[in-house]
Amino acid sequence: MPTDVVRNLTEILFKKGTPSTYVKTLLGEPQAREISRNQEPRSGKPMIFGETWRYEQHDSYYSVTFSPSGKLTASEWAIPAAGPFERSYSPGDDYEFTYLFTVTPPLKTIEAEPNWRNRGNLNHTFLLEANEDVLLLKGDDGGFSGMHDNSSLYAIDRSTGKKLWQEDAGFGAYTAVVDQDRKHVTMFSAYNPAIKDYVARVRHIRLSDGQVLWEVKPKNEFGLKMKAAANTIIIDEPLNLNETKSVLSVLDQETGKLRWKKTLSGEHRLLNQGSDDPYVLIEQNGRLYAYDHDTGKAVWNYKVGNKFMDDPTQDPYFTGGYRYDPLSPADITTRWMMLGKEWVLLNTKTGEREGGYPAREMERFEVLNERYLLVQRALNGQYFSGATAYESLLYDSNEDKVVWTVEGKAARAVIEGERVYLTLNGIPAAVAIEDGTVIWKMVNTAAASDDLSHLVGSSYGILGRYLLLSLESDLVVLDKESGKSLGRLHNVITGNVDLLEQDARNGALSVTDHEVLIGTVNGAFIRYDAEELMERLDVLYAPLYQ
Repeated sequence: MPTDVVRNLTEILFKKGTPSTYVKTLLGEPQAREISRNQEPRSGKPMIFGETWRYEQHDSYYSVTFSPSGKLTASEWAIPAAGPFERSYSPGDDYEFTYLFTVTPPLKTIEAEPNWRNRGNLNHTFLLEANEDVLLLKGDDGGFSGMHDNSSLYAIDRSTGKKLWQEDAGFGAYTAVVDQDRKHVTMFSAYNPAIKDYVARVRHIRLSDGQVLWEVKPKNEFGLKMKAAANTIIIDEPLNLNETKSVLSVLDQETGKLRWKKTLSGEHRLLNQGSDDPYVLIEQNGRLYAYDHDTGKAVWNYKVGNKFMDDPTQDPYFTGGYRYDPLSPADITTRWMMLGKEWVLLNTKTGEREGGYPAREMERFEVLNERYLLVQRALNGQYFSGATAYESLLYDSNEDKVVWTVEGKAARAVIEGERVYLTLNGIPAAVAIEDGTVIWKMVNTAAASDDLSHLVGSSYGILGRYLLLSLESDLVVLDKESGKSLGRLHNVITGNVDLLEQDARNGALSVTDHEVLIGTVNGAFIRYDAEELMERLDVLYAPLYQ
């Protein structure tokens, strides 16, 4: 039966509450059955999961979702777009029944069994940190602009996926930093959901069992910032609402006891990035000061000059800079930071400048490694995110030169050998690191003006001859050599969400030689054995490599 006829029949015959048995009678057995997205719209309530059936055609697919009792609750037709990308829309007043006009080929489902699947109690899951035995995760309901109600910090056993402990943060902000041994995490939370009130708490927690080893309660939760350096925790606590005066307290990370404190007046920035930083780093009054974490004495200072522009890394929508890999964090003791009118590659041990790049309002960049920056440049508009046209360039800090320039917004880049795998306006692509030649670009029908970057929900994962990437709601498998889309992993529901883009870039997908770890948008966190997954893909796609 032609797809158009089937589509018309589903519109006429399928309504909310239609039994799954009736759908199966008409359409037959689906190509894939998967756990649905959370069907409970209220955050904080127990999650409700039904089943989603997926009917796959050569040029489209139809998904239909049922409640736990087998009643139809939603459906979606995904069909090729005839023009520019459009968000999904409903043909009538039933907003659960939608059409998605796609600019990429429909994907076949790849059956592959994970080692384990952990079920969280919030929709979005991200990997924050890891040691040999424990994975530290962030859970979030995905709400924003007053609709964010719940977030959590929790740990699961790396070998089994069993949850070890969880701390809930409600709708308040929280920050978590691990120690240098990655055996403990220190958590600052501004809200206590148990008593439904704002209470600033800094707790030092053992990763293996969730035991709180010490706790301090700052007086002011609003505007408080917590960082780490070496074996200390740094608390920057505002003394007034406009943050013109604050007190900096440096605590021993193991005991929570105060080592030293310092009153800060006027505008300042705390520039520490983690427990591997050798000093407490404070920019104030046109200079960057490095203070000894034990004594509080200044070790070196660097002349910054006057502020040129706001630091884009403080923008909640910023997704550039360093990609933090929770499984193998890079050494960023020498790193790029905005100081005065330029980005400075600064050695934080010595205070010496090792490179620079001009700070520009209409540019953002990703740090690819110690040598290369991938710079995005807005070509019009009044501000970077308001532009309608971009170009991207590869900057070589060793040679202090632009290597190449390409049209569009290049992002989520990773270097392997002589190639850079990235997305161009949201479409997966590979370019030559030497001259920027586009080696391949995933087949698509998007208009040149379409920016589909919002559809990308992770960084790349390199798995042997394959690339993995979260694209729209799927964990997509690509052939690394040609860019051919091979399919989507079964029962892995991914996606992007406002204000969690950097969490997704860092922790939605992590790949090593031994494992593939994936965060989802339906509360699951999933582990595959890397070798087993590669073997499964090799069996399915062996003809491509013969």
